[in-house]
Amino acid sequence: MAPSRKQQVIDLLKSLETKNPAPFAYVNPNKYIQHNLQVGPGPEGVAALIQKMPPDASVNTIRVFEDGDYVIAHTEYNFFGPRIGFDIFRFEDGLIVEHWDNLQETATELSPSGHTMIDGPTAVSDLDQTQANKALMQRYMDDLLAGRRETFPSYFNGIAYIQHNPWVADTIPGLIAGLQALAAKGRAVVYPHPPTLPMSSRMHYFPNRRPPDHRIALLRVSHVFHPREGLIPSTRPAEFHYR
Repeated sequence: MAPSRKQQVIDLLKSLETKNPAPFAYVNPNKYIQHNLQVGPGPEGVAALIQKMPPDASVNTIRVFEDGDYVIAHTEYNFFGPRIGFDIFRFEDGLIVEHWDNLQETATELSPSGHTMIDGPTAVSDLDQTQANKALMQRYMDDLLAGRRETFPSYFNGIAYIQHNPWVADTIPGLIAGLQALAAKGRAVVYPHPPTLPMSSRMHYFPNRRPPDHRIALLRVSHVFHPREGLIPSTRPAEFHYR
């Protein structure tokens, strides 16, 4: 029996460290769309990337989620320097046919509230809340991309809100202060244009302990929301301009 889709993604990412070619069997050799501009097209591009990896490269996938044809991995990388990455893979007919990712340098210090970029829950629970979480985050993203800032407070649990951005503190006052400080340093969080991907591939939703008032209670690095019952990775985390 073939490994689960989640395990296939874990194995494929791990091959950057092990240089094991076996996980290439999970990639469609005739249809593999690569959105990382630093990697060549098709499985050959991935193989070439692996050959460029330093001998001490390491890959540790912290959490991985599956929604329909998409698998999303949150991974700790160390090659040419430590980084935290989000990878999104799309499956078709049992094989990987498309890949998006975003990498950010690993913070050298804890956040103002003592968090790392990768700590927090890794398991998914309360799957019966998935559809409600999807609707919540669909509304939030619609308002965010339309610039309807007056609606934002209604989405967040200001007291329970946990922030994994290394430069921003927990709680809504911490978020506001942190974003203002980033903007003052020329690191404003901006959306230059709405993502061009369809919403089905732009956002993925995973329930995990939502608070009674159904508001967002956690923000992870690179645009991941956790409404206590939802882990919602974005397929376009690069729109957060922290670099």
